[in-house]
Amino acid sequence: NGVYILQELILSAKQNGKYVLYLWENPNNKKVEQKIGFALGIKKWQWMIGTGIYIDEINKILQNKKKKEYKK
Repeated sequence: NGVYILQELILSAKQNGKYVLYLWENPNNKKVEQKIGFALGIKKWQWMIGTGIYIDEINKILQNKKKKEYKK
């Protein structure tokens, strides 16, 4: 979708963290899906630490939470 993922995550890390939306192949179903990433920089070591999650996984978690709340 035109997002330079690694460059955006490095920029995020330099700006004390921000979210980056991008498309990535999900290894579970081999489909290209939306993913959200977040990265932080550790200046002392010149490192970047990041993580990412697929949007559909977030939606599944929220749906399960709603189901549990309705059962109460």
